[in-house]
Amino acid sequence: MVELLTAKERQQFIHETCRILRQVEFLLLVEYTEVIVPMVYVIYITTVYHLPNRKYFPYLHEMSETDLANTICSILIYGSLQLLSFILLLVALKQRFRLDPGTTLRFVLDSEWRVVQGQFVLWIIYVLQSSIQHVGTDYTFQFSWLFK
Repeated sequence: MVELLTAKERQQFIHETCRILRQVEFLLLVEYTEVIVPMVYVIYITTVYHLPNRKYFPYLHEMSETDLANTICSILIYGSLQLLSFILLLVALKQRFRLDPGTTLRFVLDSEWRVVQGQFVLWIIYVLQSSIQHVGTDYTFQFSWLFK
Protein backbone atom coordinates (compact mmCIF):
# COMPACT_ATOMS: atom_id res chain seq x y z
CA MET A 1 0.00 0.00 0.00
CA VAL A 2 2.82 2.42 0.84
CA GLU A 3 4.37 1.65 -2.54
CA LEU A 4 1.34 3.20 -4.26
CA LEU A 5 1.94 6.59 -2.61
CA THR A 6 3.87 9.39 -4.23
CA ALA A 7 7.02 10.70 -2.56
CA LYS A 8 5.12 13.65 -1.08
CA GLU A 9 2.32 11.38 0.18
CA ARG A 10 4.89 9.03 1.74
CA GLN A 11 6.52 11.94 3.49
CA GLN A 12 3.14 13.10 4.80
CA PHE A 13 2.26 9.52 5.83
CA ILE A 14 5.54 9.15 7.74
CA HIS A 15 5.07 12.56 9.36
CA GLU A 16 1.53 11.69 10.53
CA THR A 17 2.62 8.25 11.74
CA CYS A 18 5.44 9.78 13.79
CA ARG A 19 3.07 12.39 15.20
CA ILE A 20 0.57 9.74 16.27
CA LEU A 21 3.28 7.54 17.78
CA ARG A 22 4.62 10.50 19.76
CA GLN A 23 1.12 11.18 21.11
CA VAL A 24 0.75 7.51 22.04
CA GLU A 25 4.13 7.61 23.82
CA PHE A 26 3.08 10.72 25.73
CA LEU A 27 -0.27 9.22 26.69
CA LEU A 28 1.38 6.00 27.88
CA LEU A 29 3.90 7.97 29.91
CA VAL A 30 1.18 10.07 31.55
CA GLU A 31 -0.88 6.99 32.42
CA TYR A 32 2.21 5.18 33.71
CA THR A 33 3.03 8.16 35.92
CA GLU A 34 -0.53 8.25 37.23
CA VAL A 35 -0.08 4.64 38.37
CA ILE A 36 3.43 4.98 39.82
CA VAL A 37 3.05 8.24 41.76
CA PRO A 38 0.32 7.04 44.18
CA MET A 39 2.29 3.87 44.89
CA VAL A 40 5.46 5.84 45.63
CA TYR A 41 3.47 8.22 47.81
CA VAL A 42 2.07 5.31 49.84
CA ILE A 43 5.60 4.02 50.43
CA TYR A 44 6.79 7.52 51.32
CA ILE A 45 3.98 8.37 53.74
CA THR A 46 4.27 4.97 55.45
CA THR A 47 8.02 5.34 55.84
CA VAL A 48 7.88 8.93 57.12
CA TYR A 49 5.09 8.05 59.54
CA HIS A 50 7.39 5.61 61.31
CA LEU A 51 10.38 7.97 61.45
CA PRO A 52 11.05 10.28 64.40
CA ASN A 53 11.04 13.38 62.18
CA ARG A 54 7.35 12.93 61.40
CA LYS A 55 6.64 15.62 63.98
CA TYR A 56 7.79 18.17 61.37
CA PHE A 57 5.09 17.10 58.92
CA PRO A 58 1.84 18.86 59.90
CA TYR A 59 -0.37 16.27 58.21
CA LEU A 60 1.42 13.38 59.96
CA HIS A 61 2.09 14.96 63.35
CA GLU A 62 -1.20 14.00 64.96
CA MET A 63 -2.18 11.19 62.61
CA SER A 64 -3.12 7.94 64.32
CA GLU A 65 -2.48 4.44 62.98
CA THR A 66 -6.15 4.28 61.95
CA ASP A 67 -5.92 7.59 60.10
CA LEU A 68 -2.77 6.37 58.36
CA ALA A 69 -4.49 3.15 57.33
CA ASN A 70 -7.50 5.10 56.00
CA THR A 71 -5.24 7.47 54.08
CA ILE A 72 -3.24 4.62 52.59
CA CYS A 73 -6.45 2.78 51.70
CA SER A 74 -7.81 5.85 49.91
CA ILE A 75 -4.59 6.33 47.97
CA LEU A 76 -4.44 2.66 47.04
CA ILE A 77 -8.04 2.76 45.79
CA TYR A 78 -7.16 5.78 43.68
CA GLY A 79 -4.01 4.03 42.44
CA SER A 80 -6.03 0.92 41.60
CA LEU A 81 -8.45 2.97 39.53
CA GLN A 82 -5.49 4.54 37.74
CA LEU A 83 -4.08 1.06 37.13
CA LEU A 84 -7.41 -0.03 35.67
CA SER A 85 -7.38 3.03 33.40
CA PHE A 86 -3.82 2.17 32.34
CA ILE A 87 -4.74 -1.44 31.57
CA LEU A 88 -7.76 -0.31 29.54
CA LEU A 89 -5.49 2.02 27.56
CA LEU A 90 -3.06 -0.83 26.90
CA VAL A 91 -5.88 -3.06 25.67
CA ALA A 92 -7.35 -0.29 23.49
CA LEU A 93 -3.99 0.47 21.90
CA LYS A 94 -3.39 -3.21 21.26
CA GLN A 95 -6.80 -3.81 19.69
CA ARG A 96 -7.37 -0.50 17.89
CA PHE A 97 -3.90 0.26 16.51
CA ARG A 98 -2.27 -3.16 16.80
CA LEU A 99 0.58 -1.53 18.69
CA ASP A 100 2.53 -3.28 21.39
CA PRO A 101 2.07 -0.76 24.20
CA GLY A 102 4.61 -2.52 26.40
CA THR A 103 7.30 -2.04 23.78
CA THR A 104 6.22 1.56 23.20
CA LEU A 105 6.35 2.31 26.94
CA ARG A 106 9.74 0.63 27.27
CA PHE A 107 10.98 2.72 24.35
CA VAL A 108 9.81 6.02 25.82
CA LEU A 109 11.13 5.16 29.29
CA ASP A 110 14.46 4.14 27.76
CA SER A 111 14.80 7.11 25.42
CA GLU A 112 13.40 9.78 27.77
CA TRP A 113 14.66 8.44 31.09
CA ARG A 114 16.50 11.65 31.95
CA VAL A 115 13.35 13.74 31.60
CA VAL A 116 11.23 11.20 33.46
CA GLN A 117 13.73 10.87 36.30
CA GLY A 118 14.21 14.64 36.48
CA GLN A 119 10.49 15.29 36.73
CA PHE A 120 10.10 12.55 39.31
CA VAL A 121 12.90 13.96 41.49
CA LEU A 122 11.43 17.45 41.12
CA TRP A 123 8.04 16.09 42.21
CA ILE A 124 9.60 14.43 45.25
CA ILE A 125 11.47 17.57 46.28
CA TYR A 126 8.64 19.99 45.69
CA VAL A 127 5.48 18.13 46.62
CA LEU A 128 6.68 15.79 49.34
CA GLN A 129 9.12 18.12 51.07
CA SER A 130 7.17 21.39 50.76
CA SER A 131 4.86 20.45 53.61
CA ILE A 132 7.65 20.23 56.18
CA GLN A 133 7.10 22.78 58.94
CA HIS A 134 10.49 24.47 58.70
CA VAL A 135 10.01 25.09 54.97
CA GLY A 136 7.33 27.58 56.01
CA THR A 137 4.33 26.20 54.18
CA ASP A 138 1.02 26.88 55.91
CA TYR A 139 -1.81 24.95 54.29
CA THR A 140 -4.22 26.02 57.02
CA PHE A 141 -4.10 29.59 55.68
CA GLN A 142 -4.08 30.94 59.24
CA PHE A 143 -0.78 32.84 58.73
CA SER A 144 -0.05 33.02 62.45
CA TRP A 145 3.33 34.59 61.72
CA LEU A 146 1.52 37.75 60.57
CA PHE A 147 -0.03 38.34 63.98
CA LYS A 148 3.06 37.96 66.16
